[in-house]
Amino acid sequence: MARQIKKTGAKKNKKTAPNGVAHIQSTFNNTIVTISSATGETVSWASSGAIGFKGAKKGTPFAAQIAAEKASKEALSQGMKKAEVIVTGPHGVRLLPGASGVGELASLSRAQVSGLIQGISALPPSDVLIVDAAAGISHNVTMLLQACDHQLVILENEPSSIADAYGTLKVLSQECHLDSTLHVVPNRVQNLREGQAMHQLLNNVCLKFLNLSVNYLGSLREDESVIKAARAAKPVVEFAPTSPIATDIRQLAQKILELPRAEQASGGLQFFMESLVEGAN
Repeated sequence: MARQIKKTGAKKNKKTAPNGVAHIQSTFNNTIVTISSATGETVSWASSGAIGFKGAKKGTPFAAQIAAEKASKEALSQGMKKAEVIVTGPHGVRLLPGASGVGELASLSRAQVSGLIQGISALPPSDVLIVDAAAGISHNVTMLLQACDHQLVILENEPSSIADAYGTLKVLSQECHLDSTLHVVPNRVQNLREGQAMHQLLNNVCLKFLNLSVNYLGSLREDESVIKAARAAKPVVEFAPTSPIATDIRQLAQKILELPRAEQASGGLQFFMESLVEGAN
């Protein structure tokens, strides 16, 4: 009888794409770090509890750091080089944080902004994508706004804010050819009548000088609950659900959900362009 010889050797690590997404779900009791490919397949994961922390120690920053290191090492061993970080908050809201004080991010080239839009579009799909763009009319801001289905201009009742809002609307209308998708939302108003008066004033100026009618989505009232909720590290709609600002936010969210969504590609760079093209076909 022939002798069978079993071959042995080093186990090969499964290779994955070089770019991925790190999802962080943090609570008072645990932190779960999951690293996935850009298309959503799980590459590695770790949690404070799974690596041995018990009780209150599971919710400490040190435990979260160790969990992140373990998940990262496993992803690196499979060939991943870098990952965007997504933090999961209440009710499944996912946040892709920016960076503060990093000069390079304030002066991205057009090619880099285009890559950012394409990278976000490659993330697992969401019901609604909200892009919090910086103030101003730089190409970074206008490219991001053009890639969205609708553009909301937030302003306060003071001269410089109103002037900035008018300048932004002018550029978006005349240079970016956006008209019917432009909306204004007065912020920190004393009452809803003040917000309506702000919209009427701005809309009259836009009609006179730009031949542009700007949509009004509602106003957000000044409310001390915002500061208290921030100190408590909770969304104001949960911290003070019956407060004026929570009511305004819910009404604004409902109006946003009722806005028409793009059903086909516009020809320019858009978020989730591939899905729009596939839907048109």
